[in-house]
Amino acid sequence: MKKSGILSVIFFLTIIVGVAQEKRSISGKVTDSTTGEVLASVNVFLSNTSIGTSSGADGSFRLQNIPEGKYDLIASSIGYKPYFLSVDLSNSGNGFTQEIKVNIVLEAEVKELNEITVRADTTNWARNYQDFKRLFLGQTKWARSCEIMNPKVLYLYYDTKDDVLVAHAKQPLVIIQKELGYKINYYLYQFEFEARTSRLMVYGVPHFEEIQLDKERLIKKRNRARKQAYQGSLVHFMRSLAQNRLKENGFQMRKVYVVKNKKRPPTEVINQHLKRLNGGKKNMVIRFSEAPSDSLSYYLRLRQQPEEMDSIAPALYTGQEFWNSQTGLFEKIDGRYEVIFNEQEEIEYLPLTGRKTTQKQNSHITFLQPNLKIYRNGYYEDVRAIFLTGYLSWHEKMATFLPLEYEPTSD
Repeated sequence: MKKSGILSVIFFLTIIVGVAQEKRSISGKVTDSTTGEVLASVNVFLSNTSIGTSSGADGSFRLQNIPEGKYDLIASSIGYKPYFLSVDLSNSGNGFTQEIKVNIVLEAEVKELNEITVRADTTNWARNYQDFKRLFLGQTKWARSCEIMNPKVLYLYYDTKDDVLVAHAKQPLVIIQKELGYKINYYLYQFEFEARTSRLMVYGVPHFEEIQLDKERLIKKRNRARKQAYQGSLVHFMRSLAQNRLKENGFQMRKVYVVKNKKRPPTEVINQHLKRLNGGKKNMVIRFSEAPSDSLSYYLRLRQQPEEMDSIAPALYTGQEFWNSQTGLFEKIDGRYEVIFNEQEEIEYLPLTGRKTTQKQNSHITFLQPNLKIYRNGYYEDVRAIFLTGYLSWHEKMATFLPLEYEPTSD
């Protein structure tokens, strides 16, 4: 598998961050779509949180102490298709509704595997698994203490023709984040890495369980680790953007424009000079000019330069520039932005940069749609509207993810 540089990454995950305020609840019953019978022991939870339960003998369930916001409700049971439902528990969406009733109907799962899953590459599984871990868990300092407990549930296939690594799992991956103190049941539905473009696409649903500690010293150490993983993360950025607190929370956001490279002449001009200096290749006589800026090597170097380059606008954004109180949307936000967080990079990031010293965390965030809705708890729609490159694309992996109701403590 080809080695990749700095990844560009799309994570199809609902991003939420909890805000301390009045709590909500969701209750209902789970039944079979064909027989109508109640279903017990079905896992019912909110995606990317530690809020979850199992349905009782009568099929009933109840989720409590949910912070205001919007969430993805998930129901999962062996032999049934996963159930997804977006639930709006925000004041704007449902007035001041404190509880939502949901009747979940599960459909039996047809035992079919697509072609690429059937062609699992068992011969090269170990090598493919190492690449999967690097891409899925990450290479941060947190990744060293993060472990997949049941790796054999993974189907892995590497397409040598297109240089694409595909992963699929019919059972949840069990992941232990030792330093951050969580057990994660991760329902992986799509994983594709295109080695030629370094493009990573991950779609899945995590459910967190806190690992209990009984020593105050270890609890404080874990809290510090969680806060460090959170600072500068995509969740931290989205929350800061929604609350108009980018500057206060250490972020700098500037628009990136693509402009012509003024130092590079048009290609036809460069080609004319190359033809003049190499004699048109008719008599294999290379003509040299006494001027350093009129030599064959000079124009060859110019031809290698890009025709276009990034230009960073000097103006800082606060978020209010896009906010429309009438529609409740961040409007005309589409485009690419440089986002700098006022903390140093992890040293583990340096091999990808070619630098020997760290600098402030620098990322590019591309909003793929003109309008973005961000709820009070940080949930944004459409969840596929964000594309990351730079530091965040390297940092935002399972080893650094936190449950979405997490809030930094003063410890």
